[in-house]
Amino acid sequence: MRCSADLAAFRLSATALLLALGLGGATAYAQAHPVAQPAAPLRTPAVETCVNCHAVQQDARLHDPMERLRGSVHAHAIGCSGCHGGRGNEPTAQAHDPEAGFVPRPDAATIANRCGSCHADARFIRRFREDLPTDQLALYYSDAHGRAVAEGNASAPSCLDCHGSHDIQSPSDPSSRVARRHVHETCGRCHADPAHMAGTRLPTNQMELWTHSVHGVAVLEHGNPRAPTCAGCHGAHGEYRDAGGPEGRCRQCHTDEAAAFDRSPHAAAYRRLGFSGCVACHGSHDIQRANGALGTVGGMGVCRRCHGEGRSSYDLARGIAGDAEDARQSLAAARSEVQALERDGLRVPALNGMLEEAEQADVQLRVAVHALDATVTRAAAAAVREPAQRARTLARSTRDRDRRSRHMWLLAVPVLGLFIALAALKLRAVERAKGGPG
Repeated sequence: MRCSADLAAFRLSATALLLALGLGGATAYAQAHPVAQPAAPLRTPAVETCVNCHAVQQDARLHDPMERLRGSVHAHAIGCSGCHGGRGNEPTAQAHDPEAGFVPRPDAATIANRCGSCHADARFIRRFREDLPTDQLALYYSDAHGRAVAEGNASAPSCLDCHGSHDIQSPSDPSSRVARRHVHETCGRCHADPAHMAGTRLPTNQMELWTHSVHGVAVLEHGNPRAPTCAGCHGAHGEYRDAGGPEGRCRQCHTDEAAAFDRSPHAAAYRRLGFSGCVACHGSHDIQRANGALGTVGGMGVCRRCHGEGRSSYDLARGIAGDAEDARQSLAAARSEVQALERDGLRVPALNGMLEEAEQADVQLRVAVHALDATVTRAAAAAVREPAQRARTLARSTRDRDRRSRHMWLLAVPVLGLFIALAALKLRAVERAKGGPG
């Protein structure tokens, strides 16, 4: 279908306005690539003419959005007017009628509300997927981002800043901006940009810290589906303000540690002082793997912030840290000796069982130290040391047997050599006897 002369003239004058937020209609794509359409009516008119004009535009700003829409999750659900407004089935300048709500580049508030017109409508959204939540818009406006948009902050992010505009992909798609491996990069486009964050009190190193943290390594290097990304702790569309703040999010995964902490003498004091139970000791974005001694290097590093020498609690804290550190060192020594045996080709299946027992006990020790109870920690540490010591004893006896065996072979070599020499002499004598005068 060719555009009228009036529409062609309008396009020439409106080119600078029609930028990347124009959602190309799906009609032409559906004709070229037949697919099963939903039985229920679409959110926007089933036939839109936007694509017929945008497909022949030379200006990439007018043509590319339509192409990007082809692979989007929205390709067969909504048309251009679903987001931009206007009259999508009108093949004249009226397609861009402001009175019909046409906006070439919607602002953040308009974007959020237009996204919400579908995503907050349960009856509509269930036509496409049963599991999509419909509370994102309400959550967004309860979040710092949405509140900033509502207050007129032009630099605050809208839905498109996180999800993209025309090329929106499902979060389960590895190429999506909000896929688990890309969430930190998406958040970092704003939060790691000093210029963008100027005027706020927020630091800009969170993405870098998280990348090298125990959580970041688990996600990026090991693909752990349970380790948290930015959204896992801060929320996706809304803050987790009703879940106890940062500590509340930690408790969602670390339930055993949280229960132990609640039994500790720190619990009531932290509540009274307004401390976050987890963050106060472990940090937030830069959480490192705990080494078994209250999450510290050298036994009492983090504890010394409050329990320095001369304080009444110093000896208690030092005892707890010492038990944990000693158990951790016993396990490390046992692991090292077993690995050395295996490198020398000496494999003893029982050793792996002992190490696994010690490592499982170490997991429990890491939980136990949160109770800050010397008796509990001492028992948990003993449960690590006992199988670790058995492993070390067996490893050493295996090494000793191997050495004795090698020694016996070394002693046998001269004897064996003498035997071979005597046998050779005897054989030679026999051969000479056979070859003598007869």
